[in-house]
Amino acid sequence: MYLPSRNTVITQGYLICNGVSFIFYFNGNTLRKIRGKDGQMSTYETKELPELDKDKLIDILTDELPSLRAKIGLSQEELSGIIGISRQTYSAIETKKRKMSWSTFMSLILLYGYNEKTTNMVEAAGAFPPSLRKTLSINKRMEGDA
Repeated sequence: MYLPSRNTVITQGYLICNGVSFIFYFNGNTLRKIRGKDGQMSTYETKELPELDKDKLIDILTDELPSLRAKIGLSQEELSGIIGISRQTYSAIETKKRKMSWSTFMSLILLYGYNEKTTNMVEAAGAFPPSLRKTLSINKRMEGDA
């Protein structure tokens, strides 16, 4: 498993999708993705992220947060627990009192971008460009997936 050195600045996230766990680390513009099933993290992949205007994507997603959260029927408390931040932090982001970090953006985009109720909304808003979707590609079947 890839573990960053102490001097490395990274962002990280975690998601469970259809029983498959994903852990991702960003080191600069490199994505390191670890994938596992049944508690065993086994598949490791490294990809360069496409050139993205991160601030613009964060702003677009921030504008859509209240309607996206309503669409999947989660409270701020439930959603903040899923993505690993406090409810107060999430509330400040949703009300535009605080700018979200890139790791929070990635956690939210993985949640909303791969949810059947919200994927079209996220894509239509322009918050999940095809180049980023292709890089993340969590829907690809890998050896060992049932």
